[in-house]
Amino acid sequence: MMVTKSCLLFSIALVGLSSCTTNYLVDPVPTPVFTGPWQGSVQANVTTDSKYCFEGECSLPMNGAIVVSREFWRQGIDQDQQMTNIGLGRFWTSGHSSILLLGGFGAGSARSGPDDVISLPFMAYDVGRLDSRSDFRKYFAVFEYGVLDTPLVPFSLTPVGVSYGIASRIEYLDRYNFSQRETSFGSTSDSTHSYVEDTTTTYDNLPKHSWNIDLVAFYAFGVSAFDLPSFQIYTQVLIRIPLGGYQLYMDRAVATVGVQFSF
Repeated sequence: MMVTKSCLLFSIALVGLSSCTTNYLVDPVPTPVFTGPWQGSVQANVTTDSKYCFEGECSLPMNGAIVVSREFWRQGIDQDQQMTNIGLGRFWTSGHSSILLLGGFGAGSARSGPDDVISLPFMAYDVGRLDSRSDFRKYFAVFEYGVLDTPLVPFSLTPVGVSYGIASRIEYLDRYNFSQRETSFGSTSDSTHSYVEDTTTTYDNLPKHSWNIDLVAFYAFGVSAFDLPSFQIYTQVLIRIPLGGYQLYMDRAVATVGVQFSF
């Protein structure tokens, strides 16, 4: 339980560290822990970017694995995105632990604006407005080390299951049909330190490419009873490290919490 509390506190802290303005929303890394064929789960998550993500995964014969995820458009928000990902790979087991390698492809569209506020952490005023649109495709590889455990919980009437581990994802992001208008704010010289819109507006219509690596820790805790699918609360914290390419207005830290049904 201490691990669960630590993950939740860290997730809350990441809300303040994640990008205030984003033109691409980083999705959670898939982290299934398989120990045999025909194991699977379905999962619904929400991130600190207020995105709802749905995921399904299944292990296959000969230690194969498949993962599919989906994000949908939402209405009435300044930063939004839709995306579909599919990954295929292989896992290796040793006791209650597992190593998973995945390779995959994703595609979608992102938008920000038309009047998304550009703000910086620890600053009391806005510095601009952003209007951005793009389509994208991405290629990724995931490495994961996970552990399944059944700790003894006093007074528990049903079996308790825990899964936890670490993962990393390397991603190449190709954004095309890219269009972005950025308007900066300037300051007046009065004593109130008020800020008004400057005449500086920049337009960018060039395709964008970037390489990134994501470092992830995850933890899930739940119960299973009467041979029904197990129910778990899932948490994940993600730190994004830029490797190259266009990095402006990119998420740097994302936390995820969700519910998972395993079978």
